[in-house]
Amino acid sequence: MITRTIMTPEHQLIKLSPKQTLEEGLKIISDNSFLSLPVVEDKKFLGVLHAKNILEDLFLKRANEEEVSAMLKDPLEKHMSVNKAIALDTDYIETVAEKFSVNNISFVPIVNKKDEFLGIVTQKAIFGLVVRVYGLKDAKVVIHADDFVGVLSNITRIIEKHGANITNIIQYNTDVMGITEISIRLKGEQLPLLVEKLKERGIKVHEFTPQVQ
Repeated sequence: MITRTIMTPEHQLIKLSPKQTLEEGLKIISDNSFLSLPVVEDKKFLGVLHAKNILEDLFLKRANEEEVSAMLKDPLEKHMSVNKAIALDTDYIETVAEKFSVNNISFVPIVNKKDEFLGIVTQKAIFGLVVRVYGLKDAKVVIHADDFVGVLSNITRIIEKHGANITNIIQYNTDVMGITEISIRLKGEQLPLLVEKLKERGIKVHEFTPQVQ
């Protein structure tokens, strides 16, 4: 899956101009309850204005009233941060997720091959994708087995006969006596009965979690 599929497009974003004053930029951020906003000019992403960084800078400098007043009149481009964690709209989502893991950022700017700003990917979008892909709200059956392929074949046949649907399967090697843990996410009716069927067939069901409503 590529980044443009979970990107918030630029026309839906509030963007700042580098020529706006710092005071104007901070007011827009505050009025919209954001922590930061992208700075864009002529379809080019230039950086990010972080309200927290500005306030911390003023505190550390112990700026007096005159200094604060003068600073607020500055063009905000003087105080924006240059965000180098930029991704292409054709990059895989894993690439964007890695940028979040190694950078202290609230969003990743997305550009095309012409370096035109297209939008952003937020942490919320990444987490939402994880929930959808891994079916984290679906029922979960955790099974222990020493023969992954053979057991999985039996499990899928039983699930199919019961009329349930598998939304996700994760295999994990426990490193304990050659046991493999199989986590299966399911959708369907009367899943507790399905779990009992699995147990009757000799499947070692370690855990069952009902669907989250």
